[in-house]
Amino acid sequence: MRQLIFLGCISLLAACGNNQAAKPATEKTEAAATVTNADTTTVAHPISGNWVGYLGDNRLNVQIQTVKGKEVNGRSVAAGNFRTIAGTIEESPEAYKLLLKEPGDDKYDGEFTITIKKNGMVCEGSWQPYDKALKTKPFTLAKKEFAYQPGAGMFPEASERLLKEDDVANYIKSELRLMRNSIYARHGYSFKMKDMRSQFDKQDWYMPMSTDVRNNLTEIEKKNEALIKRYEKYAAEFYDDFGR
Repeated sequence: MRQLIFLGCISLLAACGNNQAAKPATEKTEAAATVTNADTTTVAHPISGNWVGYLGDNRLNVQIQTVKGKEVNGRSVAAGNFRTIAGTIEESPEAYKLLLKEPGDDKYDGEFTITIKKNGMVCEGSWQPYDKALKTKPFTLAKKEFAYQPGAGMFPEASERLLKEDDVANYIKSELRLMRNSIYARHGYSFKMKDMRSQFDKQDWYMPMSTDVRNNLTEIEKKNEALIKRYEKYAAEFYDDFGR
């Protein structure tokens, strides 16, 4: 009987020893996983982001999305045109030099020659159209982060709160159109219509990001857009009913 109790105690001590030995192995595995995750973190290239300025009279945004070795990919956004760009980058101690080409299947496509100086990250360059009948245009761009600002520009109420019929009833059609487009502009919509470009391209807060921002509108803005459109439709026909 004593022999059986003695053997049981030995077995219990052996099991406890095995459990204690297993713990360090678990800790090492977790530490190794953490190091692996840290090692695979992708660091953005210094030139990645939005470079914004003017191409002629139009606001231009050159979006640098990826830089892998000497290959660069991104998009250009200006005057209602949203184009992919791809090309090469060369680095010197003083600057980055890029040659980025649009696809060429649009009559306004061309290529960008860009120099970004490392001292102060100043971006200068030119856009040369593939169509020789069009002029080469120089530009100076600044790196800028996009920020949605519901209170920016004219008619901020169209983004800040739900509108009532009384809020829009006294506006004429052109004013309602401007109110509606101010919603799109706050989300970085790039306008093809020249009159809308002239309204928003000059605004410091405005930044062209895309030619389709419908999915970015808030629920308030979607309801206000529908109300404004309804009043736009009938504003000319029932002009006197709208108070002017």
